[in-house]
This record gives sequence, structure tokens and C-alpha cells, in this order.
Amino acid sequence: MPKLIPIQYAKILYHLTAECDDRNIDAAVDRFMRYLRENQALSKLDYILDAFVTYAKERQGIVSLRITSARELRPAFIEQMARRVSDKAETEVAVDPLLIGGLVIQHGNSIIDASVKHQLDKLRRAL
Repeated sequence: MPKLIPIQYAKILYHLTAECDDRNIDAAVDRFMRYLRENQALSKLDYILDAFVTYAKERQGIVSLRITSARELRPAFIEQMARRVSDKAETEVAVDPLLIGGLVIQHGNSIIDASVKHQLDKLRRAL
């Protein structure tokens, strides 16, 4: 049997547990752990669990949004930005004074860099 990669194991775990109620979840997880042991894949467990969380969020329509700013942002502003992306956005906020001003917004594989630092770098390259 060909070896599976972590996302494939994660999808198996997701579909095993998606319809489980509280009484059946332990048995489903035990079955999955036995499956990993039989296929000598326990060493991949950390990667499988990371992939599982990502896949489960994707299936539930939850998107990740990372906002980096030069200074602290008001909670109302953060909430407003998250709502513009999705009703189910999980927002991570970081402060990076090196940005000077503005924001960097990361959503999935997209990055919008509206920072002063980025604008200055572009201007410097153009000169």
C-alpha cells in the first residue's frame, strides 16, 4: 500500500469524526490511532493534526486573517476588517514598529502590503 501524506491522513480523521457524537468520538479516534500504528505513521502525528485543523476549518468555512500594524489597533477596527473578509474569520494581530505606519494583511496565500515601509522600499527601488 502506498504511503499517505499528512493531509490525506487528516482527511481520513476528519471524515471518521465529522458525524460522531460525544459517545462515539473516542472509538473513532482509537480506530484512527490503530490505523496510524499499523501503517507506521505515528511519527507524522504532529503534521497530521496540523493538517486536520486546517482542513476542518476549511470545511467549516473558517478563514484565517493576519493583520500586522506598526502600532496597536482598536478592537472595533480589527473586527471590521475581519467581517469584510468573512463572517467566520479567525484574526491574528501583530505589531511590528518597523512598518512605520499602515498595515500588512495576509489572507490565505494573498498578502496586501499597505505599509509605509513597503511604499518607501518601492520608491527607493524606483529611484
